[in-house]
Amino acid sequence: DSAVADWWLQTRVAIPETFRRGFDSLVLLVSWAIWKERNKRTFDHDAKTTVQILALVREEEDSCIAAGFRSLASLLAVAN
Repeated sequence: DSAVADWWLQTRVAIPETFRRGFDSLVLLVSWAIWKERNKRTFDHDAKTTVQILALVREEEDSCIAAGFRSLASLLAVAN
């Protein structure tokens, strides 16, 4: 489905250029977390709450920043 891709591209244009890489990283992190949760629900019959999924996304953000994703760190610094 192209709805997510269309949203991503349309929203990305509105983001200042200096934060676009961080925005892209954040979109991918959230998408990856949703995909993993979908697989756990489908195959393991194990479901997390939205709050738990958001906590996992925040942990992934911290790991990415620790690994050197400076663009994500810049975006999150402005968001907080």
